[in-house]
Amino acid sequence: MSNIKDVFEEELIYGAREEAAMWKRIAFITSGFGVAGCLAAAMVALFIDKPPPALVPFDPTTGAALPMANVGTISLAEREAVMQSLVYAYVRDRETYNQLDNDLRIEGVFARSTGQAATSLQDLWNEQSSEFPPKIYGENARIDVAVSSISDIGNNRAQARITKRLTTLDGVTEGTFVVTLAYDYDPSTLRSLDGVWSNPFGFTVSNYSVAAERFRDEGDTQ
Repeated sequence: MSNIKDVFEEELIYGAREEAAMWKRIAFITSGFGVAGCLAAAMVALFIDKPPPALVPFDPTTGAALPMANVGTISLAEREAVMQSLVYAYVRDRETYNQLDNDLRIEGVFARSTGQAATSLQDLWNEQSSEFPPKIYGENARIDVAVSSISDIGNNRAQARITKRLTTLDGVTEGTFVVTLAYDYDPSTLRSLDGVWSNPFGFTVSNYSVAAERFRDEGDTQ
C-alpha cells in the first residue's frame, strides 16, 4: 500500500514539474518568435525606401493647406482647344440673360475678368446704370447665346461670332455679333480649392468688346 502511495506522490510531484517545464519551454519559444518578428519588422523599416518630404503651402490665417495648380506643356492643338473652350464659356456666361441664374453666372464672369473687361461688366450690371439688363429686358425676358466660331487672332486675343436670341412676351428677336477679347492664364492667383476646380488654368479676360452685325425678328425671312 505504501508503494502505491509513493508512486502516486512521485507522479504527482514530478508530473507537475514536467508540465511546468513544458509550459516554460513553450513560453520561451513563443517569446523568441515575437522577438524575431519585431527584429524583422525593424529591419524592413530601416531598409525600405522612404518617400521624400513634400512642401505644402498653407494659409497662415486658417492653417488650411492650399491647392497647388500647375499648367504643363501641351501641344498646339491642345492649347487651341483649351483656349476655345475657355473663351466659349466666358462669352456664353457674359452675354446670356436669364433671371433664374443671372446673379451666380455674372459673379462667375466677374471672377474671370480683370482690367477693362471687369470695369465694363461692373458698369453694365450697376443698378444705377441706364443699361442695367433687368431695366431693359425685365423679368420675363430671356437671352440665349449660340457661339458659331472662335478664332485665335494672336497676342492672346480671340474673336467669337455669336447669335443672341431674345425671347420676350412680344416675340423673338435674333442678332449676330462679333466679340473680341484679350485673355491670359495665371494659375498662381488661385487661392482656394473652389477656384482650382472652377478655373484650373487661371483664365482671365482683360479686354472685351462686342460689335453688332445684324438683327432679325421672328417674322423676318433671310
